[in-house]
Amino acid sequence: METKERIIEVATQLFREYGIKSVTMDDMANQLSISKKTIYQFFKDKDEIVVMCTGKMLQEQEEEINRFRSEAKDIIDELILIMEYFKKVLRVINPTFISDMEKYHPNAWKLFINHKDNCIKDTLMASMKRGVEEGFFRPDINIEILAKMRMEQTQLAFNQRIFPFQKYDIFQIQVQFTEHFVLGLCTPKGYEKLTKYKNSQTNTYNAN
Repeated sequence: METKERIIEVATQLFREYGIKSVTMDDMANQLSISKKTIYQFFKDKDEIVVMCTGKMLQEQEEEINRFRSEAKDIIDELILIMEYFKKVLRVINPTFISDMEKYHPNAWKLFINHKDNCIKDTLMASMKRGVEEGFFRPDINIEILAKMRMEQTQLAFNQRIFPFQKYDIFQIQVQFTEHFVLGLCTPKGYEKLTKYKNSQTNTYNAN
């Protein structure tokens, strides 16, 4: 792995674990066993690193979701695969990651918002359309409105004013939001299949 790629890889791990603000260039250098001077040969400042790490994370997320969508037998299966994926992601990410990005790194935040408002929105709308066509989601839903609502709902979980991290578990918040959202979309057919899954070996909608 090239030095620049290693820096991005390690920085991403540190940001996920400790949040962005608390991680310094010294921390990165120590973790990489290189000098700060070496890091500055590849990046002009921490902000550039945050932008690169954010882009990498978003790309990986998009690739995983697209893979799940192509592998899933139906929309319920797709939702289960995606929930299992985000269960792993949210378990290893510091809740301050998103708020730190919004407060201190506008370039990375712009990248995040653009990804949410375009890629995620389009994917979500396509998934809801699939659910309607397969008979698992109600045909009378307004897909665009609900897609926008869902995106804002997901981001709301990281709002410390409403859900202080000391009191609420970020994964449990997202679980409750997701269950509420999906059940509101389901037809009796969709509800039946989702309920069967919830009662099976692994309960995706409740943290272990």
